Amino acid sequence: MLKVSVVLPIYNGCAYLSQCLESINNQSIDNFELIVIDDGSIDNSFDIVSGFVFREGVLLRLISRPNKGLTRTLIEGVSISKSNLIARVDQDDIWGADHLKSAINTINLRQLNLYGSPAYLVNNNMETLSKSCSNLKTKDLIKYFLYDNPFIHSGVVFKRKCYDRVGGYVSRDIVGEYVQDYDLWVRMLKYGKAEIGNFANVKYRVSSHSMTKGVSPCFGYRARASVMLKSYRIHKKYHIFFLINFMQILLKLFLFCVFKRMDKKNDC
Repeated sequence: MLKVSVVLPIYNGCAYLSQCLESINNQSIDNFELIVIDDGSIDNSFDIVSGFVFREGVLLRLISRPNKGLTRTLIEGVSISKSNLIARVDQDDIWGADHLKSAINTINLRQLNLYGSPAYLVNNNMETLSKSCSNLKTKDLIKYFLYDNPFIHSGVVFKRKCYDRVGGYVSRDIVGEYVQDYDLWVRMLKYGKAEIGNFANVKYRVSSHSMTKGVSPCFGYRARASVMLKSYRIHKKYHIFFLINFMQILLKLFLFCVFKRMDKKNDC
């Protein structure tokens, strides 16, 4: 039985892809599969992966096809996975050597459906800018989801059974396009425990090469508000906290639309 299936979507990621692959290959566990789906790259990303020499114990499954977008690529990757656990990593991020081992042990010990490693946010020169959220238990996440998504996608490991139960990533509408991970975590939390650990085992690159860059603030605010509301309806807790944060996101959306309309008038 494979210990974990790693899903890695790639799209024009040649700049940092080799570093990502090295960090996966250097994991301190054996017997896991790496599912790489090239989502229609026009650079040499596919060649970098196909030419990479993985050690024994890492089973590579490499797929290349026309572009379908990140969310559909994630859905495809998970659908063909052969393990009970799914790990996610992005093409420009880097794992510490014990990332998978630590995540798997924590999930088994704490009986979690979802675990996230904190991450150091770094620039293209690998200089640390900040650290993501850490040490959040299930009750903390219920509240935090009424504000934002505290998980780093490249730090997440989750149970395939729970993923299937909630319907997996959703590709439709603005939620599927802009906040597919946030939406999934909210739905998974309905059926079991989740945590974000203490030790940062991931380096998350704040880079213009990311597959998720270029998000429209307008659609981003709308998608985030939709998931915040969904989380509140599921758990029905922290009413005042939710109301304050929900009104703030709606205000940001309103102001963005107003200023955008004013800019258009000035251009005329």
